[in-house]
Amino acid sequence: MRLTLNPAQDILAFGPEMLLCVVGIVLFGIGCVSRRRYPIAAPLVAVLGFLGSLCWTATQIGADPKLPFLGAFAADAYTVYFRLLFGVVGILVTLSASAFFRRREQAGYAEFFGLLVLTVFGLQIMAGAAELITLFIAIELVSIASYVMAGYLRTEARSSEAGLKYFLFGAAASAIMVYGLSLLYGIAGTTRLYSPDGAPLLAAALARAPMTIQPLAVILVIAGFAFKMAVVPFHWWSPDVYEGAPTPVTAFLSVGPKAGGFALFLRLFAQGDNSLYRHWPYVMAVLAALTMFIGNWGAIWQVSIKRMLAYSSIAHAGYLLIGVVTWNGSSWDVAAPGGMRLVHSGPTGVLFYLAAYVFMNVGAFAVAIAVQRRTGTDAIPDYAGLAQTSPYLAAGMALFLLSLAGVPPLAGFFGKYYVFSAAIRDERFFWLAVVGVINSVIALYYYMRVVMQMYFRAPKAGVAAAPPAAVPLGLRAAVAVALVATLLLGILPDQVVRFITASTPIGGPW
Repeated sequence: MRLTLNPAQDILAFGPEMLLCVVGIVLFGIGCVSRRRYPIAAPLVAVLGFLGSLCWTATQIGADPKLPFLGAFAADAYTVYFRLLFGVVGILVTLSASAFFRRREQAGYAEFFGLLVLTVFGLQIMAGAAELITLFIAIELVSIASYVMAGYLRTEARSSEAGLKYFLFGAAASAIMVYGLSLLYGIAGTTRLYSPDGAPLLAAALARAPMTIQPLAVILVIAGFAFKMAVVPFHWWSPDVYEGAPTPVTAFLSVGPKAGGFALFLRLFAQGDNSLYRHWPYVMAVLAALTMFIGNWGAIWQVSIKRMLAYSSIAHAGYLLIGVVTWNGSSWDVAAPGGMRLVHSGPTGVLFYLAAYVFMNVGAFAVAIAVQRRTGTDAIPDYAGLAQTSPYLAAGMALFLLSLAGVPPLAGFFGKYYVFSAAIRDERFFWLAVVGVINSVIALYYYMRVVMQMYFRAPKAGVAAAPPAAVPLGLRAAVAVALVATLLLGILPDQVVRFITASTPIGGPW
């Protein structure tokens, strides 16, 4: 069977991405022609674009997988899952950003949403990339737009510093990764991940190749992905960039590129029995342990809520890596009492964890934006008495932080349960589950520090006397959606896991 170019079918399979591309261009056009500093059409068009992409993606659920554009892209269940996830991220960040930027004398309001839409467009291509060149182009599209968004507050020195640091570290990581990808091509003789029938092609070619420079190639590629995922020792950029970037951008960077990195990593490395390099799980296991400890240790000492969540994001990358290294696939025990139950949950745990992490982390940042509007700072002591001045925001932040800590029955608990249980069932990595539990207890300390400020400290005199500031509709909607999803994913996790199981890429999209 040969891959053939069919423009009509290829465009339909690639439709959600093409729609976002058009919407991004329209948003730049609005910025050029609108005379208003804050055109209300900009966030509205962005949200409608994301909703249109989600609806188009929903029509592809359960459809036969395809390899459009001569195998450069995989339109399979795995891509559909991440399209849905990235579309939700785009909507939540748009709702938060609309309230954030309207408070500032900042030009380029519509252009920001154009950049956000095009970044989500790149993330969707990352999830579906089935060829090394496509993979690299998608990563660079996401990276370049992210650099610009991180430094978007041009009049603030910290934002400019964040954009510059992100660019310098990102450029170095991209150079390292592209060198590794070129070595993979030289060894395997192909850039395609899959053959026309959907079987792993690149991994199989590497398995037959001599083990000469293959380990070096894999290490270089892992280094590039580790930067996107903020994995130790490629995490140093994260706290400074997260603190200096606009808060909605920080929320996006903490979940979008991280989820895209994990999507690519699983598709490239977890392909049936043909691992690209037989010893890479052991390397990643050590990195997972270091990432958890360093991330949680750094978060303990932070005074800024953004820096605390930045180090927390590093630690969560370590938890996610537990599911990545235990890449033993997913299966269901049909004969189990009470119905089907999940018995192996490596990659499936990662996908569920990413969904839970998106809602609880973006929700926490949405509350942070609302509090920053009231106090003008992001210092944790300024959360004192929030339960008295704004009970809704305090309750939302408390639930998001408890979910991040892994407290049942919230979504974060089941995310950790699935990845930890995968490590327990894999005798090679039982110790990783122990490390994960220890780090979850450490994380509970600094999350509860914020909860204690909100519920057990009196508000400052000026804040207590002032009337409570109104929370914009967009922020309230973002917090509400994230809160409902965090609760539902914790109450009904099996329904989501059943859908995820069909999307796990073990063995290829077919």
